[in-house]
Formats: sequence, C-alpha cells, structure tokens
Amino acid sequence: MIPADTAAKLAKMLPRLASEHDGEVVAAARAIGRTLATAGLDWHALARTIQIAPTRSAPSSPQQRSSTSPDTKSEAPDAPCRRAGMRLKDTQAIEPWSRAARYALMLDWTMPKAFGGRFLSKTDRGRLKGFERNVSVTNADAAWIEAVVIRAHQAVEAWRSRGKAAA
Repeated sequence: MIPADTAAKLAKMLPRLASEHDGEVVAAARAIGRTLATAGLDWHALARTIQIAPTRSAPSSPQQRSSTSPDTKSEAPDAPCRRAGMRLKDTQAIEPWSRAARYALMLDWTMPKAFGGRFLSKTDRGRLKGFERNVSVTNADAAWIEAVVIRAHQAVEAWRSRGKAAA
C-alpha cells in the first residue's frame, strides 16, 4: 500500500508522463522513481496499487467523499502542510521547509546555467527567500518547493555527468 502523502505526490507527477517533450517525460519518470524509493517502494508497488484500485468503488458524490475520508480538507492545496519538511539528499533526515528553500536557492545559484542552473525567476527566488523565514507552508507550497528541489537535483546530475558523456 502506498502512503497517502506519497500517493498525493505521485498523482501530481503522473500526468507529466503525457508530455510531448521527451526530456520532461524522462524527468517525470525519474522523479516518480525517486519518490517511490524515498517511501521504500518501487514501480511494482505502484503497478499493484493501480491493479487493486479498480476493484474499489470510488465515492460518487461529494457528501460520500467527505464522509469516507475526513482528511479531504487537509489535503487541499491551500491547507497547511502537515509534513514537517522533506529529504534533501540521500539521507533519512527530514529537513524543515525553510532549509529546503535555502538549499534550492543555493543549488540554483551554484550550478552553471548551461547545465540547468539559474532556472529560477526573480519571483521564484523571492518566494523561496520568504520560505527561509519559517513561514507556514501550504500543501501547494510544499509541492512547489519539492519540484524546485527536484529540478535543482537534475541540474546537479547534468553538471556531474558533463565529462562522462564525452568519454
């Protein structure tokens, strides 16, 4: 069974597999793989979940949905995020959102633009700087910070593998 927070992340990433851009499809697939691995799962667990899902009946009306899942309001994009933060590297430690924002800013600044660095707009940098001050984070904010960190990690990987492709 896939935990609810992981399933929510996957639900946001899966539609990106339908992109017309091959790089975006590959990036989405890798992000899904990392998300599954972070939860201690793999693609087979995702397939099993999808295989099991049709046998369950989905609630048809909003009243049924609210009565069967009391956490629906807490999963809304504008609801306060219940997670304390995210994993930034290959460690088990959950870093607070403020540290994740600082980390994303640092990676964006240090990676050369040719390898995907400096991708944040002035508005995005300002938004991340606001999160550095330990403001409350909504579910939408948390998803956005995670997407920025994933993109920064992709830039790091491109930068690290820059000499390997020519060899």
